[in-house]
Amino acid sequence: MALCGFCKRLKIRSTDFIFMIIMCVVLYFVYKYQFEEIKIAHKERKDSFDTLQQSCINGDDNACAQIREIMKKNKK
Repeated sequence: MALCGFCKRLKIRSTDFIFMIIMCVVLYFVYKYQFEEIKIAHKERKDSFDTLQQSCINGDDNACAQIREIMKKNKK
């Protein structure tokens, strides 16, 4: 019974529920967009590192130096 009295005192209108639903949908799409951007950036970094590794395997000394520099940064 105390919970029902508490709910009556809140005076939540139906427009409040509609607003909350709209905000949840907006938040979902913003989160989805941001997460997709992070995944794309991670994939681009991985692809560029893979091409550097392939160049190093093929004998490019500059690519090997860049890989060593990247590995030093990641250790810190």
